[in-house]
Amino acid sequence: MQERRLDKVELEKAGMALFGERWKSPMAHALGLPSTRIREVMRDARPCPFSWTERISEILKAHMDKCQQALHTLE
Repeated sequence: MQERRLDKVELEKAGMALFGERWKSPMAHALGLPSTRIREVMRDARPCPFSWTERISEILKAHMDKCQQALHTLE
């Protein structure tokens, strides 16, 4: 599988889906990074590292699984 770099729009969509409007610091925490790294990507000061794509995908899948389990308990 070829590595793919997220762009800042994709990063923001993932962050908003996971953590809401104030997503940057929680996303940085989830990735084990200082929040300045997220902010640098968002202002085009540096590219989004390739490694973030897989890690953010994993976090989104885990979040989706938790949401599906919660929904199942409500049905």
